Amino acid sequence: MSQHDFDIANQTAPNSRADINLALKALASNSSGSVAPTTTYANMTYYNTATNILYKRNEADSAWITLGTIDETAGTFTPSGERALATQVQAEAGTDNTTLMTPLRTAQASKSHTLLGTLTTTSGSTQTLSGLSLSSYVYVFIKLDNVSHDFTASASTLRFGSGNIANSISNTNAVSGLIWLNLDNGQIISAVGAALTANLYGSSSGYNASSTSLSFSWTSGGFDSGSIKLYGVK
Repeated sequence: MSQHDFDIANQTAPNSRADINLALKALASNSSGSVAPTTTYANMTYYNTATNILYKRNEADSAWITLGTIDETAGTFTPSGERALATQVQAEAGTDNTTLMTPLRTAQASKSHTLLGTLTTTSGSTQTLSGLSLSSYVYVFIKLDNVSHDFTASASTLRFGSGNIANSISNTNAVSGLIWLNLDNGQIISAVGAALTANLYGSSSGYNASSTSLSFSWTSGGFDSGSIKLYGVK
């Protein structure tokens, strides 16, 4: 640690030699110290040993420009103004335009899915998840868990929008399984029903990326058990 005014005064040879050596040490150590040098010059560098920050004097010699921070323990340098790395939440949301993406975050963003909501299917003739914004998703993935109806006269069919996803289900059976909704064309692929017996491919649901709500209903009777979870998939 050394600082100097870099002005070698007229003096005896030994004193001049000592003065020059001090100036060279200040140059070699970036004028390091716990406070800024008293005498400054345009473009000189200064390392603050108290804060571990490296500075450069501006061209007008009127202010210090922060270059970055040195971690003396880790042996790393972080430039000033460097953009932060995206978190997994930011990567999956895909709305931040200031943070940087690593390969891991890019992979997470491409595989991300978001819980849109959960429907408790224990009552009512129709269950609807409203207030949706689906434009950023490619698919909606739907998980049905023991969904049943209370219609005792005969079997009933579970519908998703305008499409049937489980046909002729008696009130003694519960529907469990999976549905994929393609938001480009509204087509659904389902593997649902009592013991997964109703598998449908290419059925139209009437939904797309501009839809703001998704509904389930029975053709007869109402819901009396189970739940439905819906996920947006990018």
